[in-house]
Amino acid sequence: MTEFINYYEILGVSCDATEEEIKKAYRKKAKRFHPDANPNLSLEDKISFEEELKLINKAYEVLKNPELRKKYNQELKAYSNNTITHEGEREYSQEEIDDLISILYELIIGPRITLEDLIDAIWHESMNKYRVEDDFYKEKKKGFKK
Repeated sequence: MTEFINYYEILGVSCDATEEEIKKAYRKKAKRFHPDANPNLSLEDKISFEEELKLINKAYEVLKNPELRKKYNQELKAYSNNTITHEGEREYSQEEIDDLISILYELIIGPRITLEDLIDAIWHESMNKYRVEDDFYKEKKKGFKK
């Protein structure tokens, strides 16, 4: 599953940041990771900085646009609640997992019963058994009396 990227964390701003705060954070981060501002980097570091700059640019593009930001906030909220879908896969909440386990338990083992229900079932079963045996002996006794 693809990891959800938090654009607010990338820019280092809160979710309720103003457009001006987002713009200021973007400029600060973009300047820090721009290749021209870091000419003495190794090839590996340059690649890493370029990837980080792409993320910073993407975060800014989404958060500066009110429509995209609104949609992103909805996705972020859904992801935080563990119900967002990515690439056909889904993360389940603990409540959904518990329900699924309960259903599987009932299908495989049978319904869950309380101790009181278990004692009651044993009592009735034993009473029925003795009642059947009692009827059997009554019938035999009738047969012997004839």
